Amino acid sequence: MDNLVKLARRLPEPYEDELWYSVLSRYHRMSGNLTENETFREIMPGMLKGRDGSIPILTINNYSIWAMKGDERALWDIYSRHTLEPYWFRFSKQNSKINAYVKSITRYRNKKIDNPLTTFHLDKMRYCPLCAEEERKLYGETFWHRLPQIPLLVICPKHKCRLVESNIKNIRTTRLFITSNIENCPPVEPIYLHTEMDERIAKSVCIALNAPYFLVADISTDWLRNEILSYENSTTKYLWRTKVKKVCHKMEIRYGSKCDAFEFANAIYSILNGRKYNVPTESYILLADFFGNDLNEILNEA
Repeated sequence: MDNLVKLARRLPEPYEDELWYSVLSRYHRMSGNLTENETFREIMPGMLKGRDGSIPILTINNYSIWAMKGDERALWDIYSRHTLEPYWFRFSKQNSKINAYVKSITRYRNKKIDNPLTTFHLDKMRYCPLCAEEERKLYGETFWHRLPQIPLLVICPKHKCRLVESNIKNIRTTRLFITSNIENCPPVEPIYLHTEMDERIAKSVCIALNAPYFLVADISTDWLRNEILSYENSTTKYLWRTKVKKVCHKMEIRYGSKCDAFEFANAIYSILNGRKYNVPTESYILLADFFGNDLNEILNEA
């Protein structure tokens, strides 16, 4: 039997919403290997040394899926269900989504993920204390989830408690296999302090991450144009730029650190001027929330 097939069978089964990096980290812990290099030699033969040979945490590259080579279904499952790329490329063109997938499974280097289609970055990996408690009881271990690593999210969609920072830095690539064990994600008392806005955004983030990858092939921008034109019960077209500035200022006040007025002005103009596919998912989520639109309805316009 091919060595890669044997290795693939030894990898632990991914949990729902688990990052692929977390699967590899659990394998390293279970393997009994004393060093990361031993694990790299087992499941990532021929890996380069240095930064170019590191593996991404939030997505995948050619090295991190080496053991799954040749199994197209497994590769697609890993990409679509165990990385953040479906979220990052939610509003991208069909061709861009295909290219993102192909590059993830064929490129050795990590240049593609140096600048993902997102405007925010977390300093540390995060987790839900109640999810972690349940996992320890059910499975005897915990794992890194995808959802808590999305910066817009402040509460666990399931338990409605606030997400907690772990002791692990959220770096884009690494040569270390770090699990979400009790030392890195210690038990803490859950905090349920949140707003209705936090719940709405959590719902939209889940939709953006879990909707079928190729759902959005095109999207109408009429909803945004009409909302801005009618903002504050005015349809005056001569004050277009003033309206956009007002909207962005109000958004900055409402969403605080989640929103930068300059970034959202750029997002609005990009959407309305036909460059809507260069706009990060966060911008669509917050614009939809600001104007009271359901993200599902915007996606269904595709």
